[in-house]
Amino acid sequence: MAIDVNNPTEESAKYGTVNDFGSTINRLTSNGNPASQLTDALYGVNASSKYKQMHINSDVDNIVFFTRPQLNLTTDNIRGDAILSQLLTDNNSGLNIKTYIRLLLDPRLSKQDVVDGEVVSGLTSPLINEGLPFIPILSNTFKTITGWPDPVLPTYVATEGNKKEQWSMVDGSIDIFNIFDIDTKFVNISEEPITLLMQVWTRYASLVFEGKITPYSDYLVNRTIDYQTRIYNIVRGHNPFIIKKMGCTGVSMVKNIPMGLFFDRDKDVNDIAQSKEIDFRFESSGADYNNLRRLLDFNLTIAAFNPRAAEIVFNRYPFDKDESKNGSMVKLDFNLLNILDNKAIPIIDIENSTLEWWIDQQDIQFTTY
Repeated sequence: MAIDVNNPTEESAKYGTVNDFGSTINRLTSNGNPASQLTDALYGVNASSKYKQMHINSDVDNIVFFTRPQLNLTTDNIRGDAILSQLLTDNNSGLNIKTYIRLLLDPRLSKQDVVDGEVVSGLTSPLINEGLPFIPILSNTFKTITGWPDPVLPTYVATEGNKKEQWSMVDGSIDIFNIFDIDTKFVNISEEPITLLMQVWTRYASLVFEGKITPYSDYLVNRTIDYQTRIYNIVRGHNPFIIKKMGCTGVSMVKNIPMGLFFDRDKDVNDIAQSKEIDFRFESSGADYNNLRRLLDFNLTIAAFNPRAAEIVFNRYPFDKDESKNGSMVKLDFNLLNILDNKAIPIIDIENSTLEWWIDQQDIQFTTY
């Protein structure tokens, strides 16, 4: 009697299907059943001592976010410095890199500027997404980021006894609060916006120390350092929406400007490799890994810059997905993300550890023929 293994009858059911048969064969071999490799390893000890190959972890990529600082780059504040005053030229001339850098480092300038003691209208640039609290040019051009410290549990080791006996115990917190350096490498793209960005950033911090320029008054009153950033580092697997791990610094600040490499030259070398990539060091204070509170911090940072995204963050469950009024936001699926990724705003679904991307409906414009 022939047995239809794909549609087992009462007679054939006792023999099982092809899938059942293959599953049995796999369990009798060293590989084991692929569907149960992980669950078997979690449940009990492998008594047969046969090596059963399991799926190895695969971290595919990292997406790194640098929060925007809050420098005071108003006209009256920077016009007295020969370097920072270069940002004042052609401020509203369309795709102007200097205006872009100025607005990126001082988000308040989109609201108002101060010229000769008078409050005037703010600056505009089509290159700036005011609803994004991160520095996209750094996220999009970074190649390497290294220097993240490992959590190490401090211990106390007792003095040896007569027979060298010792004991130990935990003697401190595993949390990381110390100072360390994060080293980064970026692709030096045309127009060199990253070099200018970092030069303005560090120049401003130095002038604040010297007392030649002043932060915004609320930062002075609250004794807040305005030139610091926070680095979020999200590790993803094959699914770009799933957050496998997340780490962030407490605060960070740029330490160096690799300006000298542009002036070092060997005329016998035609390929000027040293100008294709640029390295920066961020001095950081504290690090945190896989902490749900940091996921919330990420979302709150988004909400502080983007009122529409704030509705999603603060009213996460439930959210009125049927809202169709102009300006409401919609979540992008994978296909739309490939088309509209540079316009999307990231929001973390904390409950499911997923990185979602939302966009204003008015930014979704397709033409049908």
